[in-house]
Amino acid sequence: MLNNKLSQSLLVSVSLLILFSSSLQAQPITKDMPEEQHERIQEASSVTPITSVLEILNQRLYKPSELKELLALIQSFPRPGIGQAQMAEQLNAYGINAFNQKDYSLAVKLFQRAAKANPAETSIWCNLAASSLETKDYATAQSSALQALILHPYKRDIWKLVQQACAQNNNDTCRQNAEIVLKAMTPSE
Repeated sequence: MLNNKLSQSLLVSVSLLILFSSSLQAQPITKDMPEEQHERIQEASSVTPITSVLEILNQRLYKPSELKELLALIQSFPRPGIGQAQMAEQLNAYGINAFNQKDYSLAVKLFQRAAKANPAETSIWCNLAASSLETKDYATAQSSALQALILHPYKRDIWKLVQQACAQNNNDTCRQNAEIVLKAMTPSE
């Protein structure tokens, strides 16, 4: 499920993590409450209207005949510019390594910093959503999946993440809309 442009076998020492983390000049990430983590994700993605996409998905259940318009509407939202791509790529790789070692809390922290460094990279938001699901921070998982959806509304895997995150966040209308889109995107046999 996790994407990576670098080798997944990278091993990271704590000193390298501190060096890369401090160069982003971000606020230190501590063991915050899920609401505070959600606020940080909102801050990192403040250039995109996540809440508006969530409102659209929660507004009503869409009919299959309306999905083309729904996807076009989501695609019309503004996208963030590319930030520090190289830094984000390194942090993403370290996050993948932490995820593969089942250190999900560290993975979340690294993906959050990677998303702040480059909010235009879809794979980082997907990785953050997947890690947040593992740590049971469903609000962050949902907002991260929605951020990825804004960047690529036609990708089936992102809709799967949206479905999972909305289901875990007890957001039934959003989950059902994601299921409707997934069913429509499934190739007929």
